[in-house]
Amino acid sequence: MTRLDFLDRFRLVGTPGAAGTTGVPTNELTGPAAELAPVFAALAAGIAADGRLVAEVTARGEAGVETARRRAADLIAAARQRAPTTQADAAARIVAQADNDATAELARAQDQAARTSAAAAAERAGLVAHAVAHLLGGAPTRRTP
Repeated sequence: MTRLDFLDRFRLVGTPGAAGTTGVPTNELTGPAAELAPVFAALAAGIAADGRLVAEVTARGEAGVETARRRAADLIAAARQRAPTTQADAAARIVAQADNDATAELARAQDQAARTSAAAAAERAGLVAHAVAHLLGGAPTRRTP
């Protein structure tokens, strides 16, 4: 039995010079499955390695997701634990700001009341002087505002 070389398929058939049909001889005895068996055998190791790699990466990804879930749960628990203190601090800041605003508004109101009282006192003095002059002088004078 002669051993067929893979390159034998691509050698010309026939003798040079004379016109005739040339082509690639096929091995009718073994068929394409036998010819491709070494190729698929060589690929099998790569396919198995790829499967192992996919499994490893999937396991790492799932572990990362689980770690992230645990961390998120811890963060939520810590936030829930801090929430009452944070809310109380925020409420205290709001109340303090409201107290400051009320104090400032009261100071403005007292200032305006003092100015109004001073203006009223000044006008009252003028009205009293006018009334006394009218009563003592007897001549009615018309006061213009």
